[in-house]
Amino acid sequence: MSTKSREEITDSDIKQVFLEPANPTHRRYEALRAYFVEGVPSAEAAKRFGYTTGSFRVMCHDFRQDPHRAFFCR
Repeated sequence: MSTKSREEITDSDIKQVFLEPANPTHRRYEALRAYFVEGVPSAEAAKRFGYTTGSFRVMCHDFRQDPHRAFFCR
């Protein structure tokens, strides 16, 4: 995120963690969530999260093959 102290972190900073995830697994999760849950068109979801349209289509295909895969460690 940033070097701000806890007192300086705002709701806007927290929002950016979800809109611009730095972790590749989190970015993949948010892109798939935008497409499958929010109904964002695939080209828009791909662009928003920094994927090509082709790689995002492959990502969606792979997810459909294993929709129960773990994204995050427990």
